[in-house]
Amino acid sequence: MPLTPADVNGITFQKAALGSRGYDAEEVDALREEITQEIARLLAENAALQDQARRVDAAAEDDQAALSAVSAELDRARAARDRAERDAHSLHGRLEAARRETAGRETARRETAGRETAEPLADDGGRVLAVARRTAEEHLASVSQESEDMLLDAREQSEQLIERARSTANGIEEASRRRDTEAAAELRDEHAALEHEVAELTEFAENYRVALEDDVRHQAEL
Repeated sequence: MPLTPADVNGITFQKAALGSRGYDAEEVDALREEITQEIARLLAENAALQDQARRVDAAAEDDQAALSAVSAELDRARAARDRAERDAHSLHGRLEAARRETAGRETARRETAGRETAEPLADDGGRVLAVARRTAEEHLASVSQESEDMLLDAREQSEQLIERARSTANGIEEASRRRDTEAAAELRDEHAALEHEVAELTEFAENYRVALEDDVRHQAEL
């Protein structure tokens, strides 16, 4: 059991017999008071260190929570990028299918028009079909380019978001690791020194008490 201020204050000594030598009572009381105050200070300092350690642990938990939030945001960004890429590829595939279907229909209409119309009307029909085909191709090309632009924009935005999230996560992790390392080392050193000082003072107080009691008993026996 460690020696507490109450233990020190509770120490009592028998008075030396009249005419016998002994320690000066005022000096004994003064030393006991000094020991009491020092032990109280060390215990208070130890409590402060323990409180500091708890705050460091709480800060580490906050950093871990922030890191988890960033990681979740990173996962959401990746999922959004994947969805955008799938949607863009799907749209691009539908556009290609529509382009092929339009080309097939135009070819069929041109062949039908060539068989069913007279020679004077064939040229006019061909020009109309050519204009319609060109218009359809231009529209499909425009929509296809739009889908490519959408895919590129989605990829760039998701990559930027992922990079920001990764940078933030790395910063939080590095700051937390650095603070934890420095604080833990400082706390270990301070706590070890404090425990050593408390042990020395406790041993001194106990030895002093035993020596005083032995001296009092010796003086009483004379």
